[in-house]
Amino acid sequence: MKADHAIALAHEMGLIVNFDARGRRTDSEALSRGVRAGTHRRLVPGVFVRAETWNSSTPLARYRMRLVATATTMSPLAVFSHLSAAVIHGLPVLGTLPDVVDVTVPQTSGGRSTAHVRRRAAPLEPGETVSVGGFLVTTVARTVADIARTEPFVRAVATADAALHLKRTRGPLLSLDELAELVDSQQRRKGAAKLRRVAEFATPLSDSVRESQSRCLIHLAGFPPPELQHEWRDRDGVIGYTDFWWPLHGLVGEYDGKVKYVKPEYLKGLTQSEVIEAEKRREDRIRALGPRFTRWTTWHLTVPRLTRHLTAAGLPLARSPRSA
Repeated sequence: MKADHAIALAHEMGLIVNFDARGRRTDSEALSRGVRAGTHRRLVPGVFVRAETWNSSTPLARYRMRLVATATTMSPLAVFSHLSAAVIHGLPVLGTLPDVVDVTVPQTSGGRSTAHVRRRAAPLEPGETVSVGGFLVTTVARTVADIARTEPFVRAVATADAALHLKRTRGPLLSLDELAELVDSQQRRKGAAKLRRVAEFATPLSDSVRESQSRCLIHLAGFPPPELQHEWRDRDGVIGYTDFWWPLHGLVGEYDGKVKYVKPEYLKGLTQSEVIEAEKRREDRIRALGPRFTRWTTWHLTVPRLTRHLTAAGLPLARSPRSA
């Protein structure tokens, strides 16, 4: 990203980019005093944000501030990668975002990571970078592969599932065939075995990162694999789809996140109470066909808690738990 574009973006976000008399980006005594007093926050040398803006922003918005602030300090040819590329591509990242921004640099470039930037030395093929919103980033495919090789299994699967997701408005960002090709092309890279494991487990059928997380924990706990997005019908027609279905045990499982009752894209013009009532009618119609239902929330999303919850619902373990 060109410096003038990054600086313009920074100003749009309410960031303060400070320059000295020679036009060099630097800290000023006034802004440094603001940091010490708690009225400002220093994102990178010479780039600040007011504390009230930072404190009222979501974790994702804060990370985007870090990205833009870092872009003001980087070469226009710097390639944002890994979790940073995922955020730029609009892919969800499960868990807490880091305090550093990821960039991939040539193995011969030198330079070290800092408190703000994590430099990863690795080769990049000509077709593995793309421009998104002015940022030069790794492609979705390379981003998914990098995350799979370097991040924990559950987080990596959640990002891969999101890229594969079939129900995106403009279609999936990645196909299973492309993911398989990635595995073949990176067999000699560090973390190749982790990438293969993620690729073999990833699916285009998860509707959210919490569903992906639930599916991973179900697998790690040792429960039998569920059928995903099973379609239910009765004499009145299609009822809908369920997150998880174990036909041998007559059990439907669903992650019950608050987001479906809050965000406009899930409410679809209905009130919160109307959505809750529609969900109840849907479940009652499915129950009338015979299966039992169990629901869990974000609180349950650890292997021990979900194991206890599903065991109490009557789902038997199929094998011993596995390590994440």
